[in-house]
This record gives sequence, C-alpha cells and structure tokens, in this order.
Amino acid sequence: MTVFDTAIATLFADDNLSKIGAWRKHGEEDFRPLRIIRVQPQNVFDIGNTKLIQDTVLFDILASDAIGISEGDDVELDQQIHRVQAPPILMLDGRILRLDVVAI
Repeated sequence: MTVFDTAIATLFADDNLSKIGAWRKHGEEDFRPLRIIRVQPQNVFDIGNTKLIQDTVLFDILASDAIGISEGDDVELDQQIHRVQAPPILMLDGRILRLDVVAI
C-alpha cells in the first residue's frame, strides 16, 4: 500500500467526510457494508440566457470495497435506497468509483 492509498483510506474512514452505507448486487437480498462520500456536483448551469438545473446524486466509494458493482445495483445510505443508474466511473487510477445514483 502506498502513502497515497493510505491517505485515501484515511479520508474514507473519517466520519466527517464519509458515512457507512451498504451495497447489494441487482437481484440479491443481502447488503454488504461500505463507506460512501456523497459528492455535491454543481447543479445549476448557465447556457446563454437559460439556467438548467441538474438533479444529480453522486457517491464516491473505494473500488476495493465494491468489486463488481454495476449499473442496476442498489446502494443504501441514511435509510434511503439508491439505484446505480449509469456505469461506475473509475477515479484516481481506479482507486475510487464514482456512482451516479437515483433514489428509489
């Protein structure tokens, strides 16, 4: 494990930045625990004289905590179930997965 890996693990372990959530594969019943950092993207865009509002929820998770997570899987955070609505995006050389989710 590199110093960079240790730093990322420390960030995900910090209760001020991340929360304990859970993940389950599509079609399975049991959830598996994982740490989640909720990402708040800019949700208002100006295009010419028009403002567009994007209603997006993004979660960052450690890739090693959810090997095989994919579109259609469920993630629970704060007693709310979210569905992964797009393929996960690899971030930071594959150490972090960014999930585009929608509450169900």
